[in-house]
Amino acid sequence: MSNLVCAQSFGVVLCVQNAHVTTDEEWERLMAIIRQVKIDHLRILAFTDGGAPNVRQRGELIDYLGGKTPPIAVVSASALVKGVATAISWFNPRIKVFSPADVSKAFAHLSITAASGNGLVEEAMSLATSLTGGVPGALARNTERAVR
Repeated sequence: MSNLVCAQSFGVVLCVQNAHVTTDEEWERLMAIIRQVKIDHLRILAFTDGGAPNVRQRGELIDYLGGKTPPIAVVSASALVKGVATAISWFNPRIKVFSPADVSKAFAHLSITAASGNGLVEEAMSLATSLTGGVPGALARNTERAVR
């Protein structure tokens, strides 16, 4: 079981995380997926209950982006996650945190259609079966409402 699971789906790097710390191994898997996408086409969507990259991991992402600012949407109710996103926003102002009730705004931030958004939620639910603790609340609340 994992704390962070990721995939590329619908042209988006999709991440699902529980409330636990991202391990270095999990981070390396995420960075391998990110490196497969041209930075100019990179979009990241993360659902998390509080798990987030540590300082070293954030630095690695910022260094890799090299000043580019791809859109990143994080769906979470966690104050810790909001703080981490604020730190990343100093280097990438296009990272935004959305409450689980505002997932459609996260999709809009990434220029994702409603159909693709629904597909991403389904893919995220599938990925979440590999998480320690099961489906994060940030994601579970989104399966109850269709993206319109």
